Amino acid sequence: MQVKVIRHKLIHDKLGTLNKGRVVDLPENQAADFLKRGFVERYETKVIDTRPQQPAGMDVQPSASPVGQASPQTTLSESESGKPKRGRPRKDQS
Repeated sequence: MQVKVIRHKLIHDKLGTLNKGRVVDLPENQAADFLKRGFVERYETKVIDTRPQQPAGMDVQPSASPVGQASPQTTLSESESGKPKRGRPRKDQS
């Protein structure tokens, strides 16, 4: 049985020191004893799926809005003078 430690510290003979908040899997009889003493609380996990199941073969529409197409832009490979570009243009010194 999975339990969560709710005491500051709990010492276990095989698992050692168990700090508060740790989730461990214990045998049923030991977990029941620790539950009765108030050292642990029952810990249950559930898988929750909020989306309804679709029949096989059907396309599922994603919940996010579709992404728009980016407009293509070309980058000049040469400067206006015909020489290859080299780094950032200099600021005017006025």
